[in-house]
Amino acid sequence: MNSNRLFVFMFGILCVSTLSLTGGQEDIKGNIEELFFVPSPTGYEHQLAEKVIQMLPDEQKVSQDLLGSVFVSKEGDLPLWSVMCGLDERGYIVGGVDPQGYITLDRVVPAPHAMFDSFFSGHPVKVWTEQGPVQGVLAIPSLHIFQWGEREHFHEYFSLEKMKLDIGASSRQEVLERGIQNCSPVTLGQKMSSLSKHRIAGYSMGAKACAALLLTTASHVLAEESQGKLTFGWLAQTLMVSRGSRPRACVGGVRAQKRLDSSQTIIVDTVPIQSENEEDISLGRGPVLLDAEKEKTKGFRMIQEKARQKGILVQTTEKADSLLWNAFSGKQDNLIGLFIPVRFAASPSETVDIKDLQALNQLLESVLTERRNP
Repeated sequence: MNSNRLFVFMFGILCVSTLSLTGGQEDIKGNIEELFFVPSPTGYEHQLAEKVIQMLPDEQKVSQDLLGSVFVSKEGDLPLWSVMCGLDERGYIVGGVDPQGYITLDRVVPAPHAMFDSFFSGHPVKVWTEQGPVQGVLAIPSLHIFQWGEREHFHEYFSLEKMKLDIGASSRQEVLERGIQNCSPVTLGQKMSSLSKHRIAGYSMGAKACAALLLTTASHVLAEESQGKLTFGWLAQTLMVSRGSRPRACVGGVRAQKRLDSSQTIIVDTVPIQSENEEDISLGRGPVLLDAEKEKTKGFRMIQEKARQKGILVQTTEKADSLLWNAFSGKQDNLIGLFIPVRFAASPSETVDIKDLQALNQLLESVLTERRNP
């Protein structure tokens, strides 16, 4: 092969690889854009569940449990593998309405950190009713009216108990006439921002990105003939703790674990990162592989080998604070975590890197379609 032909040959390979990577990124980003603005507070995931079902291939067998979790399965001649992620995001519910028409809020799930509520003062929110969404703004007394001693502990005053939701009503009756009731779900304003280095940011971006990623993977893998028996699951109530569970696990995960008897379970979730130091887990350096066993399991080694074969960078960690992971951790010999690094977790600026999502999609597709001959 002369030098000109060699150049053309190598250029063609480079173009095909680049198109494959870009196409995958566009698939995942497009799915994120479809899902991001669909509300899904814990206990009220039905709108996002319906959207996921709508986006799944028509020919696939789809089912739901009583919580609203979505499962899509395909039969095969290999033992069942399951791949799971969550549906829900953190939100509020209406706790009451005062005579002046201001709404108080309550929680369905615990706040992830002490300063969580302080992010949303002055931000738009939506109250979801049978008459449609109602726009409002969260308000809190100004710090300037507090006494000096109170200002020294200002974080105590940015609390949910002091917040009011203003929808522009002047009386309790006017609020009720707009369809708002106690326990109506309240979601925080969603704004998705595209950043440099293939990064995107927005509130609850990590959860929506995981759901979008699994849609991309399921759509591709379930079309193959060689992957064996598979179930993909988008689980409701993954932020709500199941009563009496040890370790602390989520309701949706515990129910799914009892429903499925998988020979291998892969959990797709997020792992918060604290900095961009090279020594730490970072954005853009690949998905994070987590294994329940100190002695690495066959599935763990298989994923590592597939990543090596495909040239996919993978980061590793030995622990993750995930209620979804904990729900399946009783069967440690068949559990693997593939997590997405998230910066500024549980804030309006929660950030993920599309390259990490693309790498995880490639890895999952490779493992699931080629596991006949691992």
